[in-house]
Parts: sequence; C-alpha cells; structure tokens
Amino acid sequence: MWIVKFGICILTISFAIYFYINAHNRLIEMQLAIPPIQKKMREILADNDRLQFEIDRFESPKHLMELAERPEFSHLKPSYSRDILMVPQ
Repeated sequence: MWIVKFGICILTISFAIYFYINAHNRLIEMQLAIPPIQKKMREILADNDRLQFEIDRFESPKHLMELAERPEFSHLKPSYSRDILMVPQ
C-alpha cells in the first residue's frame, strides 16, 4: 500500500515539475520575442517621425505659396470668405 502512495506522490511531483518547466519555457520564449518587436516598433516610430516632418514641410505656408506660383496651379484662385458655404452637421 505504501508503494502506491509513494508512486502517486512521485507522479504528482513529476507533473508539478513538468508544468512548472513548461510555463517557464513559455515565459522565456516570450522574453526572447520582445527585442525584435521592440526594434521593429522603433523603426516604425522613426518612420512616423520622418513622415510627419515631410507632411509638415509640405504643408508649410512657404511651400504652399511656392506651389501657388507654379504654372500648373495658375488656374487656381484664392477663395474669399463670402464665397465659402458652411453646411451645418
């Protein structure tokens, strides 16, 4: 009878160790996956900053005035406040 109890204890301890090691391995896999994700995120943030700079430069009043002076935009005329219609939402 004591052999059965001893076997059950060994089996229980073995399962506990197995599940602990399995959980630990999953944690290590996640920790190893974090650095490449962080690197990609930094690259995306750098691209966002670069694109935002380009948008700000393109939308600057100086650049827009330079565009307005080009011949391909010569047909465009500035609108006056009396010509603008406001549509209520």
